[in-house]
Amino acid sequence: MTVYRKKICLIYTGGTVGMVRSARGYVPDNARFREELAAIPDLHSPEAPACDLVIFDPLLDSSDIAVLRTTCAATTATAKATE
Repeated sequence: MTVYRKKICLIYTGGTVGMVRSARGYVPDNARFREELAAIPDLHSPEAPACDLVIFDPLLDSSDIAVLRTTCAATTATAKATE
């Protein structure tokens, strides 16, 4: 019997979890998001689902997001779900 490992897809578009302080105020930073994920021990457990990480480039500031970018995020999620 083949055992399949569960999978999840994390799509980081920008926003609070990856914000860092800068001279322009808080801005999204994909390195910060990766650091936050690395600090969660349960994500590195053999029992944890395989994680497919998608990081938008450029990252989006949720206070300045347009409909087109929201559609892009939805399209990315749909594409990943059908892989």
